[in-house]
Amino acid sequence: GALWLTHLIACAWFAIGSFAMSDTGGHWVHTTVDIDGEVHDYTALGHSFQYLTAYHWSLAQVSLGAIEISCFNSTERMFNVVCLIFGLFGGSALIALLSANLVEYTAGQRERIERLRLLRRYLSNWGVEPRLATRVLRQVTEHMSEKKVLIAENVPALSWLSSTLDLELHTSIIMPHILLHPLFRCFACTDQAWFNRLCRKAVHIKVLRAADELFSAGSAAAGAYILLGGTLKYSQSPESSAVDDNTEELVHRSAWLSESTLWCHWLHVGTAEAKTGCRVLLVTPEPLVHAVQSHNQLSLLAAEFAQQYHRRVTCAQPPFAHWPDDLNVPFTQFDELVSSMSCAATRYIGLQALEHLDLDRKDKLVPRHSIRQSIHGRKTGGKTDKLRDEVVDGTSTVIIDSNGKALRIVAVVAIQLERDDGRIFAQLGKLTGGAAKAGCELPGTKRERNELVEDAFLRLVESRLQIAENCMEVERIENTTKEMMSREYGVQTRYLRTVCFAQLTGTIGAATYTCGEQARESLRAQQGKVGFVRDVSANDSEDDIPEELLSREVYDIRNQDHACLC
Repeated sequence: GALWLTHLIACAWFAIGSFAMSDTGGHWVHTTVDIDGEVHDYTALGHSFQYLTAYHWSLAQVSLGAIEISCFNSTERMFNVVCLIFGLFGGSALIALLSANLVEYTAGQRERIERLRLLRRYLSNWGVEPRLATRVLRQVTEHMSEKKVLIAENVPALSWLSSTLDLELHTSIIMPHILLHPLFRCFACTDQAWFNRLCRKAVHIKVLRAADELFSAGSAAAGAYILLGGTLKYSQSPESSAVDDNTEELVHRSAWLSESTLWCHWLHVGTAEAKTGCRVLLVTPEPLVHAVQSHNQLSLLAAEFAQQYHRRVTCAQPPFAHWPDDLNVPFTQFDELVSSMSCAATRYIGLQALEHLDLDRKDKLVPRHSIRQSIHGRKTGGKTDKLRDEVVDGTSTVIIDSNGKALRIVAVVAIQLERDDGRIFAQLGKLTGGAAKAGCELPGTKRERNELVEDAFLRLVESRLQIAENCMEVERIENTTKEMMSREYGVQTRYLRTVCFAQLTGTIGAATYTCGEQARESLRAQQGKVGFVRDVSANDSEDDIPEELLSREVYDIRNQDHACLC
C-alpha cells in the first residue's frame, strides 16, 4: 500500500513538472545533470530514468529523505510542501506502527521462549523419558505456533455491548447451526424471542486444537455437541461399549454428538478427539430444561419428544436395532420420532409446517390464513384440503426438515421371511369379496402412534401372519428412505421403510390353492399383469401352470377382513 501510494505521488510529480503552468518559466524536468562530463536535460534521458527519478523524489518526501532535485515554480513548491507535511505525519505514524509491532513480536517471542524453557526444566526435573519429552515439546511448539480462534471470552471489548446487542450477536453466530435440528427450528418458529434467550443461556462455543479430547469413554456427558468446523475422530472399544473390536469413525461438519444428553442421563460410550482444529457448539441440558418448562406451548411438546427419544435409547438392541452410541441412537431422527408422537403433538408440528410452506409456489399448499380457517373448520378449496384435515385429525404427519422444507411422513414396516433354500415369502395378491387384486410385495403395515419397529412387527405377525408366528426368527433390520411428490396431497412425501429380515425355522401351516370358483375366475383374469398368480387345482396339467409357479407354494391366508395369497 505504501509503495503504491509512493508510485502515485511520483506520477503526479512528473506530470506537474511536464505539463503544469509555471510562474517562473522553469520546470524540474528541464534541470540538467552532469553524466561523465556531459550535461543532459532530464527530458532527454528516457522514460525509465525519468520515472525512477520521480519515484526517488517521492520516496524522499514520504520518508523525510533528501534528493538533488529542486523546485522551479510555485506549483512544484506547493506540491513539495504538501508531500513534506504528509511525510512528517505519515512517516512518523509508520515508524511508530513498525516499532510497536516489533516490540510486540519481541515480547511474544520472549514469552514463548520463557514458556518453553520452563517446560524443558519441568521435564528435566521429573526425569521424563527423552522420547516422550520430545513429543511433548513438539506438540506444545505446534500449538503455540497455531493461529488461535477467538471466542467471546477472549474479546474484552464485547463486555461493553448492551445486553440486547450482545444477545443479537450471539444468536446470529449460533442460529444457522442450531436450526439444523428440526425440533429447535420448531421452537424458533413458535417464539423467536424466547428461543434467542434460550440460545444465550444454553448454547456455548468451544475451540479444540488438534489432538484435544472433546470427551472420553465412561465419563458423564456435559451436553450435546454440534461440530461447526474441522474433523473429529470417534473411537470405541469393547471395554466401554457394545462392540466386538476397536472401531474408529471420522466425524465431519454439522454432525451432532451425544444428543441423548439433552433427553436422558447419558454416559459416553466412546472417545471423541480432534483430528484437526475444531469449533464446537455445546448445548447444555439444564438451561434447556428450565427454559422449556417456563414455556406453556413448548413444554408438552418437548416432554413428549424426550419420552419418545428415551424410549428408543432404552429399547435399542439387536436384532431390531444396533446398540446406541454417542453418534447415533437408532430411530431417533426427527421424522421417526414425530411419526410416533401423539395426535396433539403431530397436529401442532404439522400445522406449523403447513404454515411455513413457500407461499410463492405456483400450487400453494396452505397459506397462513388457511391454517386459521382449518382450525375453525372452514375449508379453502384445493387438493390439499384432505391433507390439512388429516393433519388436524392426527392421521397424517407433516414436518419441517433441517433444510426448512415441508415433508409428509409415512413410516412402514415390512417382513422379508426367507427359507433355507433362499426363497422369500411374499404377498402376491388379495381376495376381497371374491374379487382378486394382484400385487407382489412383502407383507407390511404402517406404523401406528407410539409404536416402535418391534411393536409394529409383532402386530403385523399377530394380525396377518399367525401361521408363521412361532416359526420365524428375526436376524436384522434395514432402513431405507425414499422421497417423492405426492399427487394426492401436492407435497413432498418421505417414506420411512423398515424391513425386518427373518429366517423361517419351521413349517407354515396354511391352506393352499383353496380359492372358490369365483375367485379362481378373477385370478385368471389377472394374466399378463405384474404379480399374477393363478389358482392351481388337481384338474390343471403342468402345461397350463405358469413355469415360474411350478415349484412355488401359494398360500391362502384368511382373516375376518380379507384374504391374501402369499
